Amino acid sequence: MKFKGIIFDMDGVIFDTEKIYLTNWQNIFKDYGYSLEKKTYIECMGVGKVKVKEIFKNTFGDYLPVDKMYDDKDIHLEKYLKENEIKLKLGVVKTLEFLNKNNYKVALATSSRRSRVEFLLEKYNIKDKFDEIVCGDEVKNYKPNPDIFLTALNKLNLNKDEVLIVEDSKAGVLAGNNANINVVHIPDLIEKDKEIEKLSFRVFNNLLELKYFLQN
Repeated sequence: MKFKGIIFDMDGVIFDTEKIYLTNWQNIFKDYGYSLEKKTYIECMGVGKVKVKEIFKNTFGDYLPVDKMYDDKDIHLEKYLKENEIKLKLGVVKTLEFLNKNNYKVALATSSRRSRVEFLLEKYNIKDKFDEIVCGDEVKNYKPNPDIFLTALNKLNLNKDEVLIVEDSKAGVLAGNNANINVVHIPDLIEKDKEIEKLSFRVFNNLLELKYFLQN
């Protein structure tokens, strides 16, 4: 099978940010007198702001001041991202350089808003590695709906069987399946899971394994 394009998720795949987001949310919940468990945060990964609010209210109750908490979260997170170094995931630069050198079309499809995406990509000098970028504030329906991947696919002007999606979240893997596009799962906060494994074309430990797979 010859692939011509790769669509990457960002958080947990390109940047080691999911742990940062988890800690940031846990601190916000603590400020408001609540305790956020990792398993609840994992349910929120990649699904978009509206769904996250729904999950939080279902878990903690309708009286949770989730809108105010979201505002506080964004302020603290933007400050942290500007003031601290964010690690790239293992193999990011080498994999992107390999893809560019070998004429793959490369897209980024992330639920994050464009302002944050642009900031991170430019700060770490990898924006030019992507041919197309699709952000969460540019699609109607979030993962696990397929909208963001179908939009990226259309921008790349490739067929579904010519593309691989690279995801770390269950919502992302489901979205790829709902788009009828092959998904590579690289676990981050979510450990290897039999259900996710069944839905994935391949499961790799890192992007270097993806690069090796494409080379061979």
